[in-house]
Amino acid sequence: MSEPLLAVEGLGVTFRAPRGARPGARPGDRAAAADGVPAVRDVSFTVGADEVVALVGESGAGKTTTALAVLGLLPSSARVRGSVRLEGTSLLDLSDRAFSALRGARLAMVFQDPRSALPPVHRVGALLVEALRLHDQRLSRAAALARAAQLCTLVGLPRRTLDAYPHQLSGGQRQRVLVAVAVANNPRLIVADEPTSSLDVTVQAQVLEVLHRAREAAGASLLLVTHDPGVVAGHADRVVVLRDGHVVEQGDVTTLFDAPGQDYTAGLLRAEAHPAAGSALDPTGPAAVELVDVRRTFRSRSRRRGHAADEAVAAMDGVSLVVPRGATLALVGESGSGKTTTALAIASLEPPEAGTVRVVGTDVSTVPRLGRAERLALRRRVQLVFQDAGGSLDPRMTVQQSLAEGLRTAAAAGADVAGVLRLVGLP
Repeated sequence: MSEPLLAVEGLGVTFRAPRGARPGARPGDRAAAADGVPAVRDVSFTVGADEVVALVGESGAGKTTTALAVLGLLPSSARVRGSVRLEGTSLLDLSDRAFSALRGARLAMVFQDPRSALPPVHRVGALLVEALRLHDQRLSRAAALARAAQLCTLVGLPRRTLDAYPHQLSGGQRQRVLVAVAVANNPRLIVADEPTSSLDVTVQAQVLEVLHRAREAAGASLLLVTHDPGVVAGHADRVVVLRDGHVVEQGDVTTLFDAPGQDYTAGLLRAEAHPAAGSALDPTGPAAVELVDVRRTFRSRSRRRGHAADEAVAAMDGVSLVVPRGATLALVGESGSGKTTTALAIASLEPPEAGTVRVVGTDVSTVPRLGRAERLALRRRVQLVFQDAGGSLDPRMTVQQSLAEGLRTAAAAGADVAGVLRLVGLP
């Protein structure tokens, strides 16, 4: 039997934690602080040549930590034991320099959060050219740029994307740029961490198709971190189920879907959304949100025949909608269709150029002209759950500090932070 492409044996990852930071630890519990927080415990699995293996499990199961251990990207606070071998090479024994040479060439990553993964000060073309020439210094800049254009086409992006900065792209477009960077050098193993979790259905299929196309072209394998049973059923050969850092069970996808050995596995792999039956709403008073003929245009820099030119891109072109009080309205559409811009307009974070935005009867189209009291009232009534959790939470603050600051802003002095955590299922 041939050696697997990737072999993970007895992997354990523990994060050193300050005193009291371990869940359940009491102040002064030095043993808990010394032991740290175990995230992965004795995990073993393999990925064969030309194989797609899915790591599945609920949030906090250890999926991403396992993936980062394979990539050598764990923080310095992590203590790692066990063995991780790629084509016979012991990855845990590599120096930082050797690992850097390996990543992007034989081993590539598609991160879950493209906003944090893409440098905001470089255009997409420069990022792709750098990824290509870093591992092939004989490649000319012109040849690298031509290859970058091919990669854009491969992931469903127009050539003008090469001239764009990451912040000028939608979330789905940024994710496709990450895929292009990952497959640029035809790696042997691609590690994809929830690559479709924040994408619309159309782009999900495109991203997965791109990953599989690259895998087939390069003879690469794929380690896919996901919670989506549809992705697992449609694209994985084998499944490794994690819970609380342990492997619950593993096997080929058909067997686990047809006859899972654990109730936990059955619940994960058969989880589906069940929309509630609709009900007629008879709202009294003004609608919660009303948009009337809202328009918002952005300027995009592109190159035509060697010359730079500005293009107007309409993110919202005459959008009108009503959200009654107590109703849930879904905004759907492919990547770049204007969903996020519409949400930001409602939250007064992206003022429209034309049209009207009303929140509970108040015109918020021109927030700068509102008084301070009106702006504070608006912030209390409209809250956003951002796509990028990592970029939204201040890394210098604990969860308690972040929540307490928000509660103070809402004039909820003395509010129970622990009670708020319980509402969202956190200890």
